[in-house]
Amino acid sequence: MKKYIVILASAALMLSSCGEEGKESLDLSSVSLSTNEIISDSEGGQFDVTVTSSEDWRVSGISDWVTADKTGGKSGEKVTFTVAPSSSMVTDSVFFKIFAGSAVQQVKVKISAGQVINLESEDKVDVSADANAVVIKLKTNIEKFEYDYSDGGADWISFDQRSDAFGLTTLRFNVKRSKEFTARTSDIIIKGASSGDIKINVTQAQRDTMLCETPDIVKDLAAYGDIKLVVRANVVPFLTFESTWLEKVSETAGEKAADGLTDYTFVFSAPEAKGSRVTVMNCHKADANGIVMHQFSIKQQNPNPIICNITDAKVREALSKQGWIITSGESTECEVVDAGLTSTSLTLSGEYYYGLQATIIDGLDGFPELTELTLDKSQTVRTIDLSGCKKLKTVLAKEYSMLETVKFGDSPVESFSLGNPDDSGLNSKSLTFSGSKVKSIDITCSSWMIAYDYERCASLDITGCTSLESLKARREAQDYYGMKCTMKTIYVTAAQKAAIEAGTITVDKSDLSEYVIK
Repeated sequence: MKKYIVILASAALMLSSCGEEGKESLDLSSVSLSTNEIISDSEGGQFDVTVTSSEDWRVSGISDWVTADKTGGKSGEKVTFTVAPSSSMVTDSVFFKIFAGSAVQQVKVKISAGQVINLESEDKVDVSADANAVVIKLKTNIEKFEYDYSDGGADWISFDQRSDAFGLTTLRFNVKRSKEFTARTSDIIIKGASSGDIKINVTQAQRDTMLCETPDIVKDLAAYGDIKLVVRANVVPFLTFESTWLEKVSETAGEKAADGLTDYTFVFSAPEAKGSRVTVMNCHKADANGIVMHQFSIKQQNPNPIICNITDAKVREALSKQGWIITSGESTECEVVDAGLTSTSLTLSGEYYYGLQATIIDGLDGFPELTELTLDKSQTVRTIDLSGCKKLKTVLAKEYSMLETVKFGDSPVESFSLGNPDDSGLNSKSLTFSGSKVKSIDITCSSWMIAYDYERCASLDITGCTSLESLKARREAQDYYGMKCTMKTIYVTAAQKAAIEAGTITVDKSDLSEYVIK
């Protein structure tokens, strides 16, 4: 019995001890706030919360758009929350906690959606000097913008249109063509965002320019050592030209002027000339491979110009390119320049498959020193008129397949040839020569055109060649069945026929060709 009493007493003592410990561990911490929710419009602001607590309190919370002015304090003090303007297109919120001992309260900070512009395209745009469009892409919840332009940009930039699709807003601005010699720049300023204006810098390149007060310089025939060409430019000019008489002496660059242009001075020398002559210069941007921005010319003008008449525009063009003549629009009258007055040989050729695309070659009597003429390929020339050429001795006409008439007049031409027999086929129906002094004619042909019946020239007339001594007119080719010859008839005078029989005119012709007295 005593044993049980002792056990009960011990248990009672233990229960009494536990009760005392419970009283000592009772937590009396407390904290309360003047408000548990801060509601801000999109502009943000400062908001005070007064804290009442059983002991010192502390603030906990992290946000990139809300800050507290202190990390803790005493009961009755306030904490100020600063809310930044919204940069979000949706409502946003964040929680802060205030602790006092084991007690805790939450502060919810909520902000309305802001007026937002997020730039999705580049903030720097470069455009050429031509008229352009600048396209700007945005993400925004603003329905209407205001626009401004820095540095006078409103004079050359203007808003065009807005479109909204697939969550993107696209703005288009028009940029006027620049006439300025220097680059110009302006910021397009888009207004309306809570976080501030959006700026897109637009830089328009300069209008590349070359100016010259005297692009066509004309001098007399005297010698010169200081012909000056002054080019005002905002790019480095590079001159290219081909000339046998004009030489560049120097090139200097001045200081850039306020308008952005620099004076470039080119000095040329020229010896005394016998006749008019002209050199055309291409002025490139930066180097010889750059685009041609301007053309200039330097001419020495004969006060008593020598004029020749050239019927066909294609012949005038070819001679002009070689620097033998100066043309005047569609006029057949051309001024013979120094090269045409002094050169002794001339080659006329065309381009591409058809060669020289003229129908008549004449007017070469304006070249007083010409002794040798080479006509290199034409499928269109029908007449060659060399009457009046004072010193011309030899004529070579290669691949002149449509040739019908050759006139020498009283020119001292001694020989005429169609060149390589393999390439001298004729599509003309007949061929006629005339001239009082021509001695030798060679129209030999062994072309495939004869063998395959493409040759059409059926007759040759030499009755107008009163001084002829040699004729080579063997125009024949072998096919599977034998020798073929298209030129069946050679027209001669009775005197020529007698001279041929006497051997004073030597003739080499096909046995299939026959003489006919005319």
